[in-house]
Amino acid sequence: MPWRGDAQPRTGSAMTTALALTQGDPAGIGPGITLRAWLAREEHGLAPFFVIGDPDFLGRIAARLGLAVPLAEVTPEAAAEAFGRALPVVRLPGGLTVAAEPGRPDPASAAGTLASIDEAVRLVRAGRAPALVTNPIAKHVLYAAGFRHPGHTEYLAALAAEPGGPAPTPVMLLWSEALAVVPDDPRGVAPGAGAAHRRARDRDRRGVLPRTRQARGAGGLSRIPGCRTRG
Repeated sequence: MPWRGDAQPRTGSAMTTALALTQGDPAGIGPGITLRAWLAREEHGLAPFFVIGDPDFLGRIAARLGLAVPLAEVTPEAAAEAFGRALPVVRLPGGLTVAAEPGRPDPASAAGTLASIDEAVRLVRAGRAPALVTNPIAKHVLYAAGFRHPGHTEYLAALAAEPGGPAPTPVMLLWSEALAVVPDDPRGVAPGAGAAHRRARDRDRRGVLPRTRQARGAGGLSRIPGCRTRG
């Protein structure tokens, strides 16, 4: 995602702007992840974040889960300051609300799910958030509502395109301190995406991912211990 405006990436408590977190599918695990992440913010040294969603819905889920999570409806600029005392929530654009029931996916929630993603991308591109983090979506719910992209990653790529320009090539990387995994088998990715993953693999072999060691893994995956990326 290109950096815009004056926002710069920082880590931990030194961040003066907060990460934008999408709501994900409200009937899924996203709301619980969000609430519990805020509760564990100090234990794990989390960077400040705000969630783009419906504060009333999040309040209902917190009560249902028995989680004491205070909520603060904020602007993106005020989120970092509020993060220590409450979970910052930037309300969904257009007056959208959420009425989902946990465990009961409903295409009626698709508009809010996509609006949260759209708004997160818009805020990052405008320099009002340094980066975005996504909660899980339910693609079959979005498809039932007319969603035309293969998945979450391809949708983010389309939103990241310059006006009138092509979408950048999306490549997924599953990363931890010990292991990074890049899909390397076109049979395991969306139709037409195999070439993109092969290009990513070739860039790695040319040194775009420095100080890595590739070993062929099960299921057509390249395992790259100690991977660090640039760009």
